[in-house]
Amino acid sequence: MKKFILILAVVLMVLLVVSCDKKAVESEPEGMYIKPHIFSDGENKIINYLDAELKLWDIKLSDEIKSYELETIIYKNGKFQRGSTSAVNTTTNDYKFGFSQRDNKYFIIEVSESSESVKTSDEPIIFPEMATEETFLDKKVNIENGKEIVLYSKIGYKEGKERAVKDSKDYKNLNCDTGIIIIAKFTDKVVDDERGE
Repeated sequence: MKKFILILAVVLMVLLVVSCDKKAVESEPEGMYIKPHIFSDGENKIINYLDAELKLWDIKLSDEIKSYELETIIYKNGKFQRGSTSAVNTTTNDYKFGFSQRDNKYFIIEVSESSESVKTSDEPIIFPEMATEETFLDKKVNIENGKEIVLYSKIGYKEGKERAVKDSKDYKNLNCDTGIIIIAKFTDKVVDDERGE
């Protein structure tokens, strides 16, 4: 447990340092986008030392966007079900979202100039002796009002099981045995701020 808390504290520290770095954001062209964050050598050394997986995305919004939603969908009891959801009103145009996984638990990280939040899964997502297909947003994507963007997915299949759909974005039609999908959506609507568990 102490190691777990230490890892979480160091991940937050890395993210806070990253959130203060404005150079990359200032050189970007106008428009709304989400793109993978490029880690410095020092940040990569810390992440490697922790033996943790960390995906991080830089987000640039316009004043049109008033809120965002981060949703976790997990495969449970034979179907995909809604896990945790955050619906948050925007307070700035620059955000970072992160995803980390360790010991079959996942962490979703939200960072802005004024706040940071880490959500942990209530129960482990286990992929025992399975073939897995893992995808994450690995290129710059333009943000559109109300459009869902799949940030991360990991889908598990037992040996010999046929896959109904190869595109993990179409999760409702996947024929799998376990999985987790993280989806972001940005809208022009103000919401009741809620960081769901």
